[in-house]
Amino acid sequence: MALEIILIVLAVVLFGGMFLGLFLSYREIEAERSKAPARADLEPQRFYGWSSRDAAAVEELMLRQIEHHLRREAVIAEQFIKDPSPQTLRAGEHSRLGAA
Repeated sequence: MALEIILIVLAVVLFGGMFLGLFLSYREIEAERSKAPARADLEPQRFYGWSSRDAAAVEELMLRQIEHHLRREAVIAEQFIKDPSPQTLRAGEHSRLGAA
């Protein structure tokens, strides 16, 4: 009987200590989060880090990338229409994954 009481008290102390430790570390994390950012005056990077380029040039590059993707998809679709086999369908999937 005494051993069971000691084990229960030990479990309560251990779990209480874990809870208290987690609570204190959570308070520290929340205190750091509430601080103002160090460099709030910086403009966030746009266009995947291309902020040093002109916005019109970045837009042109993005449009070229989209056009290239659409042309590649059209070629793959034409190949599948000419030869509707699982191999040509898989070839299109592989090119999207970067293998082709």
